[in-house]
Amino acid sequence: MINSLTNKPFNGTLETGFSAHPKLDSITGELHALCYDYASDLDNIHHVTVAADGGVKSTQAIPLPSRSMLHECAITENYVLVLDLSILFSFYRLGRGYFPFSWNDEHQARIGLLDRHGNSSDVKWFDIDPCYVFHTVNAHEDGQGNVVLDAMRYQKLFDSDWNGPFGEHSPLLTRWILNVSRGTSSEQQLDDIPT
Repeated sequence: MINSLTNKPFNGTLETGFSAHPKLDSITGELHALCYDYASDLDNIHHVTVAADGGVKSTQAIPLPSRSMLHECAITENYVLVLDLSILFSFYRLGRGYFPFSWNDEHQARIGLLDRHGNSSDVKWFDIDPCYVFHTVNAHEDGQGNVVLDAMRYQKLFDSDWNGPFGEHSPLLTRWILNVSRGTSSEQQLDDIPT
């Protein structure tokens, strides 16, 4: 007899959509992902934790009324990094048959820190310059209590080209340092070669 759960993601325990890039905690064996489905919930994303046994351990709603395109996240020992960046869901483009996200100069780009070990949906936000990130490279907490994120930063996307992320700008390796105690951020481009 075939087990009916073998063809269902995460042993049938996933109640939301899932992410393009979950992050594996090599110590606990857990996967962490930030997921969204703006067709059914316009104001929230979900932090999904998948246990080492392959079943969903927890799903936590996180308010994100900006409707940012969340392609990626990062984790450190204590945090999930939420990338609320400059590309937002667009009913205008969806209604015209285009990719349903667009660049928004009005939206304050920010990186959020969600406590991985608590059950609060509170996120500590750090404003950054407008940008978009499809792929993170690394994240960690340094000896001074800062959170450091290295990622491929696009200066602008889905603005003049409604069909895709090609031709507007190339991604550059960038580092953000989030000073948790002061609530400030700094940004440094690490290389000038597009990747």
